[in-house]
Amino acid sequence: MKKISSKVIKKFFNLIEDSKEFYKDFLKSDRGEGYIPEIYLEMQEFVYANDKYMSSLKEGLNGELNFADYNHIYCIGSSEKINITQLSKKIKNSKGYTSKVIKKLLMLRYIRTYQEEGNKKDVYIELTKNGRIAYEEICDKIENIEKDFYQFLWKNFSEEELKFLYSFFIKINKFQNEQITKL
Repeated sequence: MKKISSKVIKKFFNLIEDSKEFYKDFLKSDRGEGYIPEIYLEMQEFVYANDKYMSSLKEGLNGELNFADYNHIYCIGSSEKINITQLSKKIKNSKGYTSKVIKKLLMLRYIRTYQEEGNKKDVYIELTKNGRIAYEEICDKIENIEKDFYQFLWKNFSEEELKFLYSFFIKINKFQNEQITKL
């Protein structure tokens, strides 16, 4: 991954600030649709900050695994017994993508598959010794991130606002997924 210089980062944020100044007059004259450019800019800033946040979390973790891999390891490690279908539902990914990650984790020997006696239909997944080590590496980080995030949400938003945010992200994600299919 290519590192971004602090000079480029400053220019990016200056551009955002300049855009905000440009839209201030526009927002004063148009109370409805005027927020749309601001929302877009804030979303772009969120995406950028989230990427930086994820990059900093990744430091010190195993380089051959990405966050999707760690997410799968975390879900497998925090489940007593799980198969690919259950895992894909828990992570909210397609079975095809989940199978691809599972193949990678099998090849790298972080997980193993097994079948219960008398049940040749279901294939279950469990962590190997290497998988347990990776799980412990990421487990505390993920749980602390989730705890801090949930506390932030409950301290800063009412239940109604949280419902709105949930609805907003569902609609935004649906829109983006539809746009991706058009590419």
